[in-house]
Amino acid sequence: MLWHSLVAVTWAIWWGGLTFYAGVVVPVGARIVGINTQGQITQEVTRWLNGVGFVGLVALLAEACRIRRRSAIVVAVLAVICQAALFAIHSWLSKMLAAGVDPAGFYQVHRIYLWITAIQWLSGLAVVWLVIWPERR
Repeated sequence: MLWHSLVAVTWAIWWGGLTFYAGVVVPVGARIVGINTQGQITQEVTRWLNGVGFVGLVALLAEACRIRRRSAIVVAVLAVICQAALFAIHSWLSKMLAAGVDPAGFYQVHRIYLWITAIQWLSGLAVVWLVIWPERR
């Protein structure tokens, strides 16, 4: 029971944090401090979100394996793969910013980052129904 609760809390911190940051902080920050400053803030915050995401998603994967629900394992693996891709692309984007790459090239790569984040967010939502609240079915 304690493990299951820790998995739920870890997931909530990651998924809720990602949702709030993307839906509220980024748009408000861009409006108040401008898109360039908000981009610098986002670069730092996404390091934390990616770290928390890794911990939370590995915990969800472990729980999916423990309860032996195949659909939960598949979705959790997808979320972990997305997280690995986000780590790699985040590093790539940071190098692009440091090198002063043309904004158009940066935003092409950033768009990929956002799509992977969206897929991961959706898989995180699916995992909660398959792993955290399986008794609701």
